[in-house]
Amino acid sequence: MNRKLVLGVLMGVAVSGYAFAGEGIKSSSNPDKTFSSLDTDKSGTLTKEEATKHSGIAHNFSAVDLDQDGTLDSSEFLAAIQKINVANQE
Repeated sequence: MNRKLVLGVLMGVAVSGYAFAGEGIKSSSNPDKTFSSLDTDKSGTLTKEEATKHSGIAHNFSAVDLDQDGTLDSSEFLAAIQKINVANQE
């Protein structure tokens, strides 16, 4: 995937970070624990259905799914949370 496109997508997700923050994902939260709680089938990935339990993730699912495989792995989830936390601190 084009690096500029990926950066643009992540910036878009960061701008919409307040939707995530409103759900309780802040720099003081534990993103690993949040990911695990959303991963109800314990597959190690989040499906779009699992993501519906968190409106911020559901709303940005396609943008956060960097490899466009239809699921979010923990690295995609954590990368998005890190970008959001940086945006929320500015």
